Amino acid sequence: MTPAADAADQAQRARVYLVTASLTTGRDRSTAYAAGARDGAPQAVQCADRWHLLKNLSEAVEKLALARRGCFRDIAAGQGRDEGPAVRRTRSRYAAVHALLGQGLANTEIARRLNLALNTVKKYVRAQRVEQLIGGSKRSATLVDPFRDHLRSRRAAEPGVAVWTLLKEIKSMGYEGGSTLLYRYLGQGRAEDAQPPPSPRRVATWIMTDPAHLSPGRTARLQEVLDCCLELKQATEYVRTFAALLTQRQ
Repeated sequence: MTPAADAADQAQRARVYLVTASLTTGRDRSTAYAAGARDGAPQAVQCADRWHLLKNLSEAVEKLALARRGCFRDIAAGQGRDEGPAVRRTRSRYAAVHALLGQGLANTEIARRLNLALNTVKKYVRAQRVEQLIGGSKRSATLVDPFRDHLRSRRAAEPGVAVWTLLKEIKSMGYEGGSTLLYRYLGQGRAEDAQPPPSPRRVATWIMTDPAHLSPGRTARLQEVLDCCLELKQATEYVRTFAALLTQRQ
C-alpha cells in the first residue's frame, strides 16, 4: 500500500472510530469499514446500515415473488387469455407428465414414454401449476395499467367520453404519465384486453413501497396478488413491520 493510500485508510479508520463509540454501530458491507469498526471499537456490535438492510430485504422479496409468480399469473386466467395451440399443448403435456408422475415413474421413463427431452420433463415436474408454464401477455407494462379497470368501466358506460376527460380523472387517482401514453394505450385496445399479471419485480416494488405512497390502482393490484398468495401476504406483513422498525428508529 502506498503512503497516501495508507494515510487515507488510517483516516477512514479514525472516522469509523468516532462513530463507533457506542456499543452498536451501523455500516455498509465494505470489508474496510468492518475492519475499521473492529479496530476502533472492538466492543461494538456491528450491523449493516438501514439502506443496505432494506436493499437486502428488497432482493429477498423479489426472489420470493419470482418463486411464487405462478400465484399471480393465475390472476389473468379466465380473463380472455388466448388458448392457442401452444397453450393447449402445454396443458396436455402437463397433465400427461403429472399423470405418469403420480404412477411413480421416474423422470427418465416419463421422458421416454412421452418422447420429450429430460430437461423438459423436469420443468413440468417442478411446476406446481400449469399456469406457471404459460406465458402472459407479451406487451410491456405501462403507467396506465393500474387504471385499466377505471378506463374500461368509464368507456363502457360512456362510449364517447373524451380522452382528456379520462386523463384528468386518472391523474386525480395518481396517474403519472402523459396524454400520448394514454392515447396509445386506448388506441391499442388495451383497456378492453385482459390485464396481464404484474412481473415479480413490480410486485416486489409494490411490497417494498410505503402503502401511503402507493396509488389506489397499484394498491388494488397488489391486494389482488396478495389474495392469491398466502406466502407473499405474510411476507408483506413482515416487510412493513420491519420497515417501521428501521424508519422510526432514531
